[in-house]
Amino acid sequence: MKLGMTKIPMTRANLDECFAPLTSERSMFAYTPFGTDATKYSRDMGIVLSGNFFSNHLKYFAALMEGREGETKFYSPFMNTEFVSTPEPSNSFAWYARVHYSFLNPEGGPTAMGYKGTYLGAKGPLLTLGASIGFEPDAAYKNTAPAGEPGTPGFLSSKVLNNETVDYTAWTTDLFFEYPFENDGILTATAMYFNVDLEDAYKTANAPADQNTIVGGGSGQKDGWYVKAGYVLPFRIMDDGMIQPFARYEDWNVASFLGVKDQEVTQWGLGFNFFPLGNHDLRFTLEYYHTEFDKPTRLGDYKEFHTNTPTLYDDYNVLSLMFMVQL
Repeated sequence: MKLGMTKIPMTRANLDECFAPLTSERSMFAYTPFGTDATKYSRDMGIVLSGNFFSNHLKYFAALMEGREGETKFYSPFMNTEFVSTPEPSNSFAWYARVHYSFLNPEGGPTAMGYKGTYLGAKGPLLTLGASIGFEPDAAYKNTAPAGEPGTPGFLSSKVLNNETVDYTAWTTDLFFEYPFENDGILTATAMYFNVDLEDAYKTANAPADQNTIVGGGSGQKDGWYVKAGYVLPFRIMDDGMIQPFARYEDWNVASFLGVKDQEVTQWGLGFNFFPLGNHDLRFTLEYYHTEFDKPTRLGDYKEFHTNTPTLYDDYNVLSLMFMVQL
């Protein structure tokens, strides 16, 4: 049992250890509402119970969390202003349930509260199938609008047009496979499908902060999937050093993203990890990834709705270099 601020046991990606993702970072769409920081879309206050059966092959998580609380503030650095969402309709708890079964070696031990994106073969052959559900009643108002016209102080706040509300419902399924070969090569592969439903509130909840932090945005209503794979090469550098090339592909249908409704976002990336000590204590990662939008999208100052000539983009590229050490 864990009591307090802890990870929400919804998606496998969110439960991946922070210092051990397979790629340079977990998917940006693998989180749950609400808000703009990890205390609401990655972690929450609550109680999480977990247990194991069948020699640790079957594992479950059951959680009761605070869920959405009050109003959410969204800061736009490009306007140097802060938007405020409509309040929480009712003080409802959110609950989550997750179960996985490991067909080969058990992946999660009795005290494990999460996963690793790659174990570097330390657990031997692994094949784990997982599934989760989540629910919060009356999570958001269905009909909202800015409290004032653009250019006025009221535009930064939000108003409720009526008392109609929507529930938050989510489910996900995922698969993880890792196999160390006799020649010291190690294959890791994982996939996930994630569906989040807020009853299409993004079509009518038009307050800016609601669109981008509650019913829409990267952690709002969406559905999509990703696949990732990595392979530790069958040789060592400086005695224990491991090189692990990896690749990923993602495809997401997002209700509202960067100011565009009904957006499809696809991403693919290539890179490699270097583990000089042969474990997660020291890690270097280089990754290039490419993002494409189905509909041209503003990047940067996308919150400035009243700008007359915004620049729209079909895609963008990122090159990231990461260094991590844990003691």
